[in-house]
Amino acid sequence: MSRLREYGIRELVYVEDENKVVDFKSTLINLLIEILNELNLSGHIEIANDMFFENDFIAKSIYQKAFNKKYELRLRLNQEETIAGCSINMHDDFFTKQWGIKNGEKYYESLCMGFGIERWCYAILCQFGYDKDKFPTEIKKLIEENYG
Repeated sequence: MSRLREYGIRELVYVEDENKVVDFKSTLINLLIEILNELNLSGHIEIANDMFFENDFIAKSIYQKAFNKKYELRLRLNQEETIAGCSINMHDDFFTKQWGIKNGEKYYESLCMGFGIERWCYAILCQFGYDKDKFPTEIKKLIEENYG
């Protein structure tokens, strides 16, 4: 499993009641699978945990995994290595309580989805090489549409 020390994240945050957050998580997971298939990229989605908890690392990591609070899209780099290209994190009401975001007396829940754009680029180069003519058609189209 590989990790990059520096990376930028493009993030989507969703705030709603618990059932809608859970449904949206499923929608996002299905969307990621569609994107992988459309771009002909090799990867998989797995339940994960954050590596950066300072206090109570073990307890928080177990909680995340036991209650399926974090998912990672692992993009293939080579036969043995993958890298997290995207994560989906459910926060329960942790942030909404801090910011006072509620519906009546009940706090909403939140979810975020973060894309590591540099990681996607790295995985594409690892999977297809540096010759863009060897990239899958959909990736070539994206490059043409955005960069000419």
